[in-house]
Amino acid sequence: MAAEPKSKRRRLVLAIAGALLAPAGPAAAQRANRTSRVGVLFAAGLEGYYAAFRAELRQLGYVEGRNLQLDARWAEGDLTRLPQLAAELLALKPDVIVASSTPSIVALKRATTTVPIVMATSADSVRSGFVATLSRPGANITGNSAMNFDLSLKTIHLLHACVPQVTRIGLLLTRNSAYNPQLDEIVAGARAFGVTVVPLRANTEAEIESVFNGAAQEKLGGMAVFGDSVFVAHKRKLAEKAAAMRLPTIYQWRSHVDAGGLMSYGPDINSLWRMAARCVDRILKGANPAELPVQQPTVFELFINGTVAKNLGITIPPDVLLRADAVIE
Repeated sequence: MAAEPKSKRRRLVLAIAGALLAPAGPAAAQRANRTSRVGVLFAAGLEGYYAAFRAELRQLGYVEGRNLQLDARWAEGDLTRLPQLAAELLALKPDVIVASSTPSIVALKRATTTVPIVMATSADSVRSGFVATLSRPGANITGNSAMNFDLSLKTIHLLHACVPQVTRIGLLLTRNSAYNPQLDEIVAGARAFGVTVVPLRANTEAEIESVFNGAAQEKLGGMAVFGDSVFVAHKRKLAEKAAAMRLPTIYQWRSHVDAGGLMSYGPDINSLWRMAARCVDRILKGANPAELPVQQPTVFELFINGTVAKNLGITIPPDVLLRADAVIE
């Protein structure tokens, strides 16, 4: 077979290159020439994590005031405000809306079935009914699913490892906690290593104070505060009450340890917010949230407040210290 003329081959190469460099069509050209609008709904103050989200968007080429409009609303721990704040954000006609945590997801899920929703963090997103499956969400919600049964149980196990004489541990949840579907399994799992878990409920600062004041009556030797976002807003009150009652307490977010809590074990939340930014980027570029797999964290962090441990007279076991990402003094 005769070789094609060089001029013909050159025209073919240029045509292929032009096709690769050209926009994917009118929709892609429209996205490239307009400002994308992204809403963010916070159940509690998470300013540090929001900064990680914005930084990742900048890395992806989104510049606020040029090709990106960010609209954030903050419930500051008052979950009753979430429906109104969700409605405010949706009225702005966002292309995508990000939910900071499970209460925000619930509010947005009730408010829209069409606007794409990205979960920055959530508990068990399948059992909570947010998505059909992790691999194929099936509707307008995708993002990250941060908490599961194994992680929840590991949190209690770590506290027990540090205070092995403690056999009754309170488990602090909100009344509408995302961990409710896992509760029976958590109680049974803890019983297997000799710990009785006592579920406790609090939604307000006053209720948190009441729970800790009643710890002696419940004969509790420790407390596990799960990752309900309302507790982030009250992290200083939680640390103060745990110290006042001399109650060893473990949390799931580092911010609690920075506020004076004993220890925390959970996913790297900054990483989850960066993952959420990348999910937003994919949706803005045309991906269908119904077909975007839900991501799960791969990095988990253990932080210990050495000063609090000393004040409580707790000697952290060497094997736990070796696993710690940081011991804060």
